[in-house]
Amino acid sequence: MKLNLFLPILCPVLANHFIRTEEESKESEGDVWTEMIRRIGPSPKKHAWITVGDRGSDIFSFVDDADRSDWDCVVRSKHDRKIRINGIETKLKKHMRDLPAMTGFSHKLRSKAGRASSQEVTLHVSWTEAEMMPPDTEIDKKPIRGSYVRVWCDEDRDVEWILFTLSAIPSKESALEIVQIYTQRWIIEEYHKCLKTGCKMEEAQLRAADHLMNLFGILGVIATQLLQLRDLSRVRGAELADTHVDKTPIKLIEKIFKLAIPLTMKEFWRRVAMLGGFLGRKSDGNPGWQTIWCGWLRLRDMCRGAELVGSC
Repeated sequence: MKLNLFLPILCPVLANHFIRTEEESKESEGDVWTEMIRRIGPSPKKHAWITVGDRGSDIFSFVDDADRSDWDCVVRSKHDRKIRINGIETKLKKHMRDLPAMTGFSHKLRSKAGRASSQEVTLHVSWTEAEMMPPDTEIDKKPIRGSYVRVWCDEDRDVEWILFTLSAIPSKESALEIVQIYTQRWIIEEYHKCLKTGCKMEEAQLRAADHLMNLFGILGVIATQLLQLRDLSRVRGAELADTHVDKTPIKLIEKIFKLAIPLTMKEFWRRVAMLGGFLGRKSDGNPGWQTIWCGWLRLRDMCRGAELVGSC
């Protein structure tokens, strides 16, 4: 494939970590997150490591360990916890929602139930420096100094992110950078979805982590390649497929579907999914990872067969 592949990175400390015992499985989610920080260790000098987390990682002990290990974090808030600003304690969500918009930017919301297609909206941003107060169960710990950033949309009240970071935010550029860092979580989620739903990595039933790492060495590259192809089909959908994809799979798809015009990246992506069962109707939206995976396997088998015939 005509792709500049990057290899996904999985923390090497997991390579010797086997399936968790029954006792280890009783650990809380916070224990798992903090164990990850401790295993990886402090960030190197002159480098900044940033952990990005959704609401499941809004855990005081996790943020505290990140701070102690010289990490930064961008974590979406789940709890309406106590915070302290200029020595005065208050509730997080009420305080953030009372702040006026300080800047904003245009953003295309992804399609969801009730919103069939993506929608261009204006997102408002406000921020403040604050101290995250420890929960009652950890009252002996010191508050964590950082900043909160709120992002919201007037057109869709469901769109609201309240983000915590250990960094100071001296300007609107800094606030927008924190928001940009958080949005990188989506492509990470899509990558994992491709591995789990598309490549069906969890169905391998391997119990030892080193065996999973061996499998990951193969599926990780495939998932990366598929994710890049999907992004190309969306960002550069009108470009001809032969600028990004080898000629053999293009010729096979053109013959299978009897296409008379050159394939674009968008059409190539949809035709791969159709090989896996995607119907490709106008009302069907974008193909999912399951049909992409099935279609990709069929296409690779066909390419291999074409290569073998050509070598005879």
